Amino acid sequence: MNRFSGMTLYRVAFGFTLVFTCLHVIALPLGITYDGHEYLTMAQVLGTDRFPTDWQPIRTPLYPALLRIGFAICGTNPASVVAVTSGLGLIGVLALGHAVRRLAGPVAGAVALIVMVLDPLLISYQHVALTESGVFGILGLVVGLLLWQPERAGMHWLKALGLGLLVAAGYYQRQNVITLAPVVAVLHLAGAWGARQGTSAGDGSVAAGRHGSTRGAALAQAFVIATLPHLLALPWSPYVDNAGPRSFMLMQGVLRQALLPSDHPLIEPARQLYEQAIAEAWADDQLRSGLNTSALGAIAAKVGPAFGSNPEAQFIGFVWRYPGRYLAGVGRTMLAFTGFRSAQKANVAIERIVLWPHSDTGRNDIRAGPPRLDAAIHAQFTHPTSPGTLQHGLWPLRGTYRLLVIVAMLLLPVELIAGLKLRSLPLVTLAAIPLAYVGFYALILASEERYAFPVYPIAFAAAIAFPALLRDARHRRHDVGFRAGVIDPRSGKG
Repeated sequence: MNRFSGMTLYRVAFGFTLVFTCLHVIALPLGITYDGHEYLTMAQVLGTDRFPTDWQPIRTPLYPALLRIGFAICGTNPASVVAVTSGLGLIGVLALGHAVRRLAGPVAGAVALIVMVLDPLLISYQHVALTESGVFGILGLVVGLLLWQPERAGMHWLKALGLGLLVAAGYYQRQNVITLAPVVAVLHLAGAWGARQGTSAGDGSVAAGRHGSTRGAALAQAFVIATLPHLLALPWSPYVDNAGPRSFMLMQGVLRQALLPSDHPLIEPARQLYEQAIAEAWADDQLRSGLNTSALGAIAAKVGPAFGSNPEAQFIGFVWRYPGRYLAGVGRTMLAFTGFRSAQKANVAIERIVLWPHSDTGRNDIRAGPPRLDAAIHAQFTHPTSPGTLQHGLWPLRGTYRLLVIVAMLLLPVELIAGLKLRSLPLVTLAAIPLAYVGFYALILASEERYAFPVYPIAFAAAIAFPALLRDARHRRHDVGFRAGVIDPRSGKG
C-alpha cells in the first residue's frame, strides 16, 4: 500500500474515531457505581461553601473539577458526565493513534485507532462516573509526548516541562500516577541524551547530535520531571488523606495475596476464615486474583485492628520475613492484570452496567451508593434508556477483546526486552509505561484487575507498533554495522 493510500486510510480511521465516539456518547447510558456517587457529589461541592466539609479526603480534584465545568456548560445531567469522561478517553486514543502512525506508519496508526475506539471495556469506562478513563487519557498523552523527538535541542526543555505537568495532572486525577515520575524522567533522559549521541530517537530514527541535549541539560530536565509533580501536589496536601487509603490498600494486599501464613499472630482472630478462603482460592485455581472479596471483607474486619499505625514499615517487615510468599504474590498479581482467568469481575461489572443488551428496567443502571447521597444522585442522574443497536453490537466483542488484552499484556515484557536489546527507545517506552503503572499495584499486592484497565489500550498500541519497530531496529543495527565496518558486506560476518 503506497503512502497516499495509507494516509487516506489513517484519515478515514481518524474520522471514524471521532464520529463513533460522538455516536456512543449519544446512544449509550451513564452508569453510576458506589464511587461514582461520591465523584458526582464532589463535583457539586467544588466552588461552594460545602468545600471542604463535604469533600472526600481520599480523592483528588481533577475529575470532579472537569465534571463541574461540564455541569456549568451543559447542566447537571447524565449527558455532561458522559461527555467529560468520553472526551478524556478520546484524548488517549488520538494521542496513541498519532504516535503509532509516526512510529509504524499510517496503516498501523489506523489499525490502532480502530482497535482502541471499538474496545467495549474502554467504551464502558467512558460511560461511568469514575477516574479510569481520565487516567488512560493522561497516560496516553505521556506516552505520546515521550515518543516525540524535538527537532531543536532547546525544545527538550519544553518537552520535559510538559511531561512534568502531565504527571502532576495524573496525580490530581488519581494519586498513584505520581509514582511514574521517576520512570518518565529516565525515559526522557534516555531520549534527550540518546539523541545527542545519535542513538534511537523517539520516532525510531537515528537523531542528529545537534537535536539532543547535553548531558547536564538532560539530567536537569529529568530532575524537573521527577520533582515537579511532587511540588505541584503540595497545594492539595491540606485536603487529602493519604495515610488512610495507604493503610487500607497495604492491609488488603497482605490479606488478599495471603502474604502471612495462617499461624501468624495477626491472623489468629480470623484463622479459620483465612485458611478456608485460601483453600477455596486454590481449589478454584483463582488465588492469582486474591482471596474472595466477601471472605476478604470478613477477615479484614477481624484482623484490621491488629495492624499497626505504621503500615509501610509493617508491610516491608512482612516482605523481608516472607520473601517467597511475597514474590509469588507479585507474580500472581501481574498475571491477574493480564486478565488471564481472573476471578475479579470489576471490569465485567462495568461492561454490564453500560452494554448489557437485555436490560428491561427502562432506565440507566445506578448501583447503590452511600445512603446520604443515594436519593439525590438518583433524582439528578436517572434517565430513561433501552438497549439499542450499539449494545447488541458491542456486547459480543467482549470475548475477542479479552483475548486481545491477554496477548497484548503478555507481549509487554517481550517488547521491553527486545527494546533494551536493540536499543530502541520507542519500544522501551511503549512497554515500560504500562509495566511500571501496573507494577506499582503488583508491588503492594493490589490484585484487582480494574487497576490495570488504563494501560490496556496502551498495550494494544504497543502490540500493533511492535512488528514495525522491531524491523526498523534490526535494519538500523545492520546499517550501522556496515557503516562502522563491523560487518563484512561480502561474507555478512564481522
